[in-house]
Amino acid sequence: MGLFNSGSNQAYEQYLPVPPKKAFEALCQAVDSGSQFTLKEADDFALTAIFTSGISLATYGQRFNAQIVPSGDASSLRVTAVAKVGGSLFNAARAQKLVDAVFSGASDLLRPQARR
Repeated sequence: MGLFNSGSNQAYEQYLPVPPKKAFEALCQAVDSGSQFTLKEADDFALTAIFTSGISLATYGQRFNAQIVPSGDASSLRVTAVAKVGGSLFNAARAQKLVDAVFSGASDLLRPQARR
């Protein structure tokens, strides 16, 4: 990664032990329920979502592409983060923090269902 991380993508992945449709519903709900993100597009056929974050003190925000990938009876949540404007030293750290919020939000919603 370059010093200013200009224009580079960061990819993240989390395993979810639930069927893909339930994982997609939780993803959309986790993104749409908080004030950190704006859900731009959700495709329940391809199980993809596009959402953005607003500007922060150190960044101009990020764009996120998420996809639920079926894995047997379970799912994998893949998220790619791209800075809206390159050149910020803090983009990678901010993207990691926001993706962690998506992962924990989706997991928190799914955890009671997975225990049944």
